[in-house]
Amino acid sequence: MLTDKLDEIEARAAQARPTPPVRRVRVRRHGRLYSVTFWRWCTFGASGLAAVLALYVAGTALRPPPPSPPAARYVAVLDRGEASPALIVTVDPGAGRMTIRPLALAAAGDHALQLWLVEGQNRPPRSLGLLDSEQSTALKLPAQVKAAVEPSAALAVSLEPPGGSPTGKPTGPMIYQGPLLALRE
Repeated sequence: MLTDKLDEIEARAAQARPTPPVRRVRVRRHGRLYSVTFWRWCTFGASGLAAVLALYVAGTALRPPPPSPPAARYVAVLDRGEASPALIVTVDPGAGRMTIRPLALAAAGDHALQLWLVEGQNRPPRSLGLLDSEQSTALKLPAQVKAAVEPSAALAVSLEPPGGSPTGKPTGPMIYQGPLLALRE
């Protein structure tokens, strides 16, 4: 009986006590890292970036390189400071070639005419070879001479013993000279 009474009291107490409403709590697991939407957008963005990068690389690889500017060519008119030129020299450093055309050379007699590249005041002239006073001469330029051919250089012709200068430097007088001038195309 006592147990019956206790059951009755518990039943009334349970009815008298209101039950709290159930609140729904949203559980987030470590923020966005577990969101499917987040990972879909990341995949979409990475795929788009990879596609743009692939198109850029393919476009630059298939495009031909821009044409290189033509190598400078030079001309020099050598004279004694008179109105009529004695020699016309054309220089093509890209092809490594120099052409010398005599126009009105003075007779050298038993001497040789030697052509020199004069790079500047502090450098000794470089021999480019012996000239024929009656025919055009074509010379092949060595690599170190090709690099020295520039508008600040000049050409000169000296009067040397037969066979050319024995010292590698001009020994006779410089009878013709003229600056190198860049040709514009």
